[in-house]
Amino acid sequence: MNRNNSFQRSNTRANFLSNLFFHNSLLMWVVVCNLPVAVLNYTNVQEQEVQLIDLESRRSGESSELRLIHTNSGVFKNSDTFWWFKFNSSDVQSKLIQAKQSGKKVRIKTVGTRIPLFSHYPNILEIH
Repeated sequence: MNRNNSFQRSNTRANFLSNLFFHNSLLMWVVVCNLPVAVLNYTNVQEQEVQLIDLESRRSGESSELRLIHTNSGVFKNSDTFWWFKFNSSDVQSKLIQAKQSGKKVRIKTVGTRIPLFSHYPNILEIH
């Protein structure tokens, strides 16, 4: 009986180590696959001239608001971002509204990439 009990403990230990290895491998795979996406989202800075088509605000909850800007070059968002020290999204939105009303093309500086799976849009940093 002692021998059988010892076998059960070693088998349980082997299962635990196998599960631990599997979960750590899975975690590493997720991190490695998402690392390029994260780097692209914070380093892919572009500047382009666009024609504004529509400005949209989506609310989710009391204080969360997503400002989407539809242009001839795609859809962008306008939000504050700590990473780029951008805390003037209201001022940028005001400039976008003025530019849309005038019908002029504007030059925007954006960061990030469009990832439809996560509903992620490039963020407008500046407008000229």
